[in-house]
Amino acid sequence: MSVINLRVSKKLRNEIESITKTYSITKSEFIRQALVFYLQAMNREGTFDKVEASKIRVRRWRDVIILSISSNLYMVIGLTSAGGIGPKPKDNVKVDGKVLGRHMTRVALMDVLSVGASPIFITANLGVKREGIGSAIIEGIREEVIRIGMNPNEAIAENTEENFETEQTSVGITALGLVKQEDLRIGLTMPGDFIVAIGKPLIGEEVILGEVRGIIPNCNDMIKLNRMDFVHDILPVGSFGINHEILALSHAIGRGITLNRSVNLNLEKSAGPATVILVSLDKSGLKKLSSLITKPLEVLGEVN
Repeated sequence: MSVINLRVSKKLRNEIESITKTYSITKSEFIRQALVFYLQAMNREGTFDKVEASKIRVRRWRDVIILSISSNLYMVIGLTSAGGIGPKPKDNVKVDGKVLGRHMTRVALMDVLSVGASPIFITANLGVKREGIGSAIIEGIREEVIRIGMNPNEAIAENTEENFETEQTSVGITALGLVKQEDLRIGLTMPGDFIVAIGKPLIGEEVILGEVRGIIPNCNDMIKLNRMDFVHDILPVGSFGINHEILALSHAIGRGITLNRSVNLNLEKSAGPATVILVSLDKSGLKKLSSLITKPLEVLGEVN
C-alpha cells in the first residue's frame, strides 16, 4: 500500500463526507473505490479525458450515488450492507454464506442497473475470516456477477477480517457502474403512468423461501426492464418498504401518486434485500410487461 495526498474543493469534500457518513465507510475507502471505478471506466471507454476534481458533480438518486466524470460519462455507485445475518452462532438470521453473498451483491447491482448503468466492478468488505465463511460469501458474489455476464476474476475485489475472530457476520458490498448521459434513467416518470410492484416484500427467512418459489426479482429482470421503452423509472425496494419509495419518487418528480384502494401488498413492510422492484410505466405497456416478467405483479396506483 502506498499513500497519495490530494487536494479537493471544500464543496467536494463536504459531499464526500456526507456520503461516507451515510454509508459508514472511511473517506479513504470511498476515494479508493472511486479511483478503481474510474480506471475501469476509462479502460472500457478507450479514452481518458482530463478531469478536474472541482468540476466533478455528485448527485443522489434514491440510494444511488452518481458522479459526472466527463461531459457525457457518469460513474454510478450502489452500496449495501448486512450485519447479524449469516451462519455464525450469534447471527440473528441463519443463512448460508454463499446465499448471503449472492443476495447482497444482487442488491448493489440492482441499484446500479436501475439507473441504466452497466456494472463493471464489485468491492466486498467482509467482517469475517476468508477461510470458511468468507470463502462461501465470495463464492456467492462470484455466482451473482457471472449471472449478468461479468468476469469474476477481473470484476471483484474483497477484504476480509484476518486479525480478530468475530461473533457475527457482517458484509458490505459496493457496485460500481458506468453510464452515458443519454442512457441515464432517472426522473422519467410521466403523468398518467401506472406504478407497478414486481415481487413481494420479504424479510429474513422469508427471502430464502421466496427464492425457492421463484417470486423474487433479480438482476436479469432488471436488465429486461431497462430494454422496455414503455418502462420509465425503476426503483428497487429495500428495508424502508414500498410506501417509502413511492413517496420518494413523488417528491423527486414533483407529482402526486394516487394509490389504489385495494392493494394486496403490505406497503410498510421491509422488502429486505430488494425483493420488490417498483416501476413507472405507460399504461399501454402493462400487458406486455406481464408477458415478459414472470414474477408477481400488482398495479399500486397512478401518477397525477
